Amino acid sequence: MRKIMFAAILMSLFSASVCFAADDMTKKAYSYYYRGKMREAVETMKEASGNNPDAGQLYFIGYAYYKMGDYKNAKEYFNEAYKLNKEYNPKNKEKMVDAPITEPF
Repeated sequence: MRKIMFAAILMSLFSASVCFAADDMTKKAYSYYYRGKMREAVETMKEASGNNPDAGQLYFIGYAYYKMGDYKNAKEYFNEAYKLNKEYNPKNKEKMVDAPITEPF
């Protein structure tokens, strides 16, 4: 029983540290984004999201691609975000970003 308790405690500590690391990476991605470093923002957010990105992370990546003029990748990430959460509807995109999008999707 002690081994099970010990293993449970270790797993919870590890999980917490992974969450804090992902949160730090997300902050770092936003920092890159607001400094105009879109490639670094994309790579950092991809790293932060790992194998299970949420809709917000996908949308962030899509918008960073949009800012770089890479509309093909932007559309792909916008669509993936929409599949996970209908609030990320392309028709609502002006409400969800810091600048209007003029390129039609």
